[in-house]
Amino acid sequence: VLPVIKKSIGNFPKLSAKAQQVYAGQRLQQIFLNADVVMKEHGDELISTEHFFLAMLNSQDPQLKMFFKEFNTRS
Repeated sequence: VLPVIKKSIGNFPKLSAKAQQVYAGQRLQQIFLNADVVMKEHGDELISTEHFFLAMLNSQDPQLKMFFKEFNTRS
């Protein structure tokens, strides 16, 4: 799993200048929103790692779907 993750990270765009402010991209924002929904569905008060994982498993993001399919992981 780790080599695939490292390869994916290596394909991310690189900044040529030092960033003044960091923002979460649209894909990450959607994972946070989905994790919040999962948290509420489970009656929890804080978002945990498990909520993020479930949010990613249920994501419609094509790259995440391909990643989990490659490792035969599903919710």
